Amino acid sequence: MKIKRNWHLSLAGLALLAGAPAARTAETSQEAANKKLVLDFYNELYKGEAAGNLKDQIASIAEKYMRPDYIQHNPVFGGPGGGRDAFVRAM
Repeated sequence: MKIKRNWHLSLAGLALLAGAPAARTAETSQEAANKKLVLDFYNELYKGEAAGNLKDQIASIAEKYMRPDYIQHNPVFGGPGGGRDAFVRAM
């Protein structure tokens, strides 16, 4: 499945901004760590896509950045085997 960069940018933006109050300027160390994790995850996806071998790398990237008990709420990624496994299959 060919990944469209705009889809990832939108998803990353939502993940980073969800729940962040507009008036707050300082982020906690946990928020900074979460932001770095999300950005690192998407950077690895982009590298794999650019190299043309994302399909071969998606399982190892997901294993590196996603917990086994990750919960995916998007029904498009649904299916048996849990959130991370379903994400890998969908990709």
